[in-house]
Amino acid sequence: SLETARAEKSLAEAIKDTRTSSVVESKIKLLTDTAIGAAFDRKLDGELYLVGVGERKKSFIKVYNVAMYCSRPALEAIASYPHGENARVALSAAQTFHSSSPTTSFVLKMTFKADAKTIAGAIADSVKPRYGGLASDVRELEALIFEGVKKKGRQATKGTVFRFDCSREGVIVSVDGIVQGMARFEGIGSAFVDVFTDDEPVSPQLVNSCLETWCGSGICQEKEKQWKRVDALTTQVEDARSKEENARKVVEDLEVKQKAGMKNKKEVFAQPRSNRPMLNDAEPLTIPNDVELLTMPNEARVLAQAEEAFNEEHLKIAEAEERRRVEEAAKQDEEDARQRFAAIEAKLMPFKEKA
Repeated sequence: SLETARAEKSLAEAIKDTRTSSVVESKIKLLTDTAIGAAFDRKLDGELYLVGVGERKKSFIKVYNVAMYCSRPALEAIASYPHGENARVALSAAQTFHSSSPTTSFVLKMTFKADAKTIAGAIADSVKPRYGGLASDVRELEALIFEGVKKKGRQATKGTVFRFDCSREGVIVSVDGIVQGMARFEGIGSAFVDVFTDDEPVSPQLVNSCLETWCGSGICQEKEKQWKRVDALTTQVEDARSKEENARKVVEDLEVKQKAGMKNKKEVFAQPRSNRPMLNDAEPLTIPNDVELLTMPNEARVLAQAEEAFNEEHLKIAEAEERRRVEEAAKQDEEDARQRFAAIEAKLMPFKEKA
């Protein structure tokens, strides 16, 4: 029915809205409106959101700008903490890799020239104290970075872009959009995240950006409202479907009654005329008036209107059957009279001939 279709459409739109967030979009816009954030994409691969931006300084030299990206569930987990939480607690979601949030990514854009050995060594030296595995594992990560820069003439010039995709399995290294390979060691992905998010991060500005943007931002409250609306619309859809099913059953019952009534009428008119009940002897039809209809509940009103339509159709059929019965009776009387006249004519014929 139209009511069910409208309810289902509203529900589908509400479910779609849960995948988006006006709060998320507005917060990301604030990040990209900054001088540092303007250089970074709002999303990576359509599913990783920009969480924060900052810069890495060595002494007084700004070496690179950095952006952190994570999935929507991780973003919501960060947002669930109020303002003032320390980095390790609030940003722990970025390194707790699971099925709904398998990856945290970092994009580094060079603002100062560095050779392959220097930049690869600097990043590896930051990972080493945070990683509990073998030193050779970190050397493999360092080698992937080195080889990527080596292909650029051994220099990470200004504008060179590094991307590190961290997961439970390890760290994927890309240089200027070209994947160099993966350091596939459990725990090294979390160690890389710690480089930027633990209590002694290489870019405190990135941590502050993440916390100030998302902690207590209202994402969780917005999502709760969205799902409450989904629940309410789900109830509306179920009610509409229930009403539609009840109406269908009413119509089916009336159709059965109508067929039964037609069968009874055929049986009545199949009887001799003397045994047929008169139409006036039939049980009177009760039809509710307009006031009664308006005061009825929805389902009762549907039933009453359906019964009224059935009764009207029932009356029309009965009247048509009565007219047909009268016409057939008149024809039968005419035929009987014709036959009686013919019989009389036959009896009188000999007398007419003698005369």
